[in-house]
Amino acid sequence: MIYVCELEIVEKPDGCFEGMLFGADETIKASSTKQVLERAVALIQEEVTWDLLRGLWDTRFPLGNQPVAGGRVITVATDVTVDTIPMVTVGQAAAMLRMDPADIELLCDVHVLGLWSVGQTLVDRRSVEEVLSDSFFSPRTLSLIVSAARALFADEGLNRTVAEEWLGDVVAEWRRGERAGLRLDVIRREILDRMDGADLLEADISAGDRRGDLVAS
Repeated sequence: MIYVCELEIVEKPDGCFEGMLFGADETIKASSTKQVLERAVALIQEEVTWDLLRGLWDTRFPLGNQPVAGGRVITVATDVTVDTIPMVTVGQAAAMLRMDPADIELLCDVHVLGLWSVGQTLVDRRSVEEVLSDSFFSPRTLSLIVSAARALFADEGLNRTVAEEWLGDVVAEWRRGERAGLRLDVIRREILDRMDGADLLEADISAGDRRGDLVAS
């Protein structure tokens, strides 16, 4: 499918160029208009790919934009289809990460791995390779994330969708160094506090809850 986006290109006093994609929170800086265009195409492909992996098939960018920074507006188009995204099966991803296929699906649920469901569940190969190359995702860390997901998803007092999103956020924060560790009791309390009980069933969290012992060092 062809995706079209408008891009404003501004030449700066130092001779460099900036490109601003309408509909995307990105500013591109480069030494030539060609580099700006190449990066713009890559960014469009990344954004559309991420939407596709989440099951969003109707990504659109606003058209008919006027310059906002004194530059010129250029239309950029690129093709993104399932064939342009390197995918592997759950079994192949499990073999690459030396994990159980069921664990791979849990990692997809919390957005550690990119997922595409099209007749069968497929995994974005690039996300698997990123996990393999990132020292943060040690076997112990992956095991902890999987255990956290299992415990949260098994809790009937929690909304599954909310639990997936929030655990994914916590893992991302942990990866960026914004959290010293993961405690399931703390994660669950934060879910309840964030949602303010709107979509969740309140349940007591005792200090002796076994899940609270699951901590990352």
